Amino acid sequence: EELKKVLLIVKSRISVSEEFTEFNMSIRGNNSETQQKRYEYHWETKEGDKGLSVTADKSGHIISYSFYDRNSNDTKSDLSVKYDTCKKVAEEFIKTALPECFEDPNDSYVLEDALSKTGTLSGNTVSFDFSYKRIKDGYPVNGNTASVSIFLAGSTPVISGMNSSWEYES
Repeated sequence: EELKKVLLIVKSRISVSEEFTEFNMSIRGNNSETQQKRYEYHWETKEGDKGLSVTADKSGHIISYSFYDRNSNDTKSDLSVKYDTCKKVAEEFIKTALPECFEDPNDSYVLEDALSKTGTLSGNTVSFDFSYKRIKDGYPVNGNTASVSIFLAGSTPVISGMNSSWEYES
């Protein structure tokens, strides 16, 4: 029951392609008072060449998101795609996946823009990593960070990963 409730919240925040026909879910953690339950969801294609994994807490807050496409190295990245294009995609994704982290303009994630403006070329693929820190009333909140990773499939920016460590009680 809890797994399904959290799944509905997660699916309202991320897009799951219809090509992902295989699905499983599980609960991890809660072995002690300090360990929180984590709800894990995994989708993949029948062939297993593409997959998506999401971990969330009991309130549906997404902690991690990971997408893989084993065929992505076959598509050469379009080197004309610029940082600003990928930055916009990262911003849209994180605001959709973690809307609660942007509700209050005095307490939200802020992009640390100086990091990774150029991207990284590995084989045929260009990737960009975007780092965020939580700013509350003008001050950084220690340990509250997020990151979004993007790779270029041709000229299309694709979210390959996102992690968030927001302390919701702070």
